[in-house]
Amino acid sequence: MCGIYGTCGKVRNKATLLRALCILNESRGKDSAGLGTVSYSGQHRVFKRAARPTKVVEIPKFNEIVQNPDNLVVLGHTRWATRGEVVRKNAHPFRFGSTLGVHNGTVHNVKQLTDYCGRSFAVDSQYLIYMLDKFGTLGPAAGETTVAYSKQKDWADLRIIRAGRPMAWAKTKDLRGFVFSSSRSHLQKALLIAGVEIAGRIHDMFDYESVAVYVTAKGRVEVQEQDADRLFDWETDPVYDDDRKDPLFKFKSDNYRYNADKDWWEKDIRNHTTDHTTGSGTTTTAADCQGLPDYEPRDEDAWFRDQMGYDRDPDLFADPDDHARRQFTDDFEEYRLRYE
Repeated sequence: MCGIYGTCGKVRNKATLLRALCILNESRGKDSAGLGTVSYSGQHRVFKRAARPTKVVEIPKFNEIVQNPDNLVVLGHTRWATRGEVVRKNAHPFRFGSTLGVHNGTVHNVKQLTDYCGRSFAVDSQYLIYMLDKFGTLGPAAGETTVAYSKQKDWADLRIIRAGRPMAWAKTKDLRGFVFSSSRSHLQKALLIAGVEIAGRIHDMFDYESVAVYVTAKGRVEVQEQDADRLFDWETDPVYDDDRKDPLFKFKSDNYRYNADKDWWEKDIRNHTTDHTTGSGTTTTAADCQGLPDYEPRDEDAWFRDQMGYDRDPDLFADPDDHARRQFTDDFEEYRLRYE
C-alpha cells in the first residue's frame, strides 16, 4: 500500500494542498516520498527522498517545487516498500523515456513481466512505467496496478488508471484545476486545510477505469472517463509469481495489508468540520494534520452486519499475511457476487 496524490492545472493554494496531501498520505507509506512535475513547456522534474513524508515536506527543495507556478502537473507519492530496498533511487516517481509516473499496489507476476520487457528492475512499479512508455499499455501486469502518469506529446496532460487500488478525484470550483489522492478522506481533509472549493463532488474511480485529464487553451480542465481493460495485454490468464490460485487473493491483498511493526492503523484522519485553513504554502505542518480527531477501532463484525445485513464469513476474510487488523472496502460486494 502506497499513497498517490497530485494536481493538474491551476489550483488555489496549491502548495498548501500538496504539503497536506503528502503529510496525510504518510499513513499509506512511511518509507519514502517524492514529487514529479511537468511544466507547461513539457519538461519533467523529479525530487525524491528515502525518508518519512513528514520529514520530506520540511526540505526546502520540496517547498520550492510545490510553489513553482510553472507546474502543469504534479505527481506525489508516499512509499510503503514491498519490493526493492528503501533507498532514494527506488522511491517514486519513476521516469522512462517521455513518461513520468507513480504507482500504488503490488505486481505479482514480475517474472512474466521481465520476459515481456526484456529487462529486469529492482522495484515492481518500474515495470509499469516502462511498459507505459514503450508499449503504451500495462502489458500482462497482474496484481494491483493503480497508476498516475504523464507522457510527453500525449494529448492528455495526466492519466490515471485504477486497477485494484482506490483513487478519488475532483475538479476545483473554477474548473481550472484537478486534484486527486488515493484516499477520499485524505483529499477531503487536504482541500479543507488549503481552503480549496470543488465543483460538485469528489469522484471515486471504479476498478479498471481510467481518466484522461487535459487543460484547454483557455485554461479549463477537462476529464474523460474510459474503460481501462484496453490498457492490458492479457493473451492468457495472468501468472502470479506467488502461485496463489485463490480468486479472492487480489481482493484480500487490496484491503487487508497491515504492518504491525509500524502500527499504521493506530491513528487515522476522520471526517471533521473544523476549519484548518492556513492560506499559505509554507505553514501547513504535520501538527496541522495530526491534530485532527483520533481514530477509534471499531467492531468489524458488528459494522459488517450493519452494512451488509448478514454475518461475514470468517474464512472469506482470513488474513493471508496474518496481520492483526483489516480494512473493509465497498468493493467487497462486487467480489462476493462474482466469486460466490
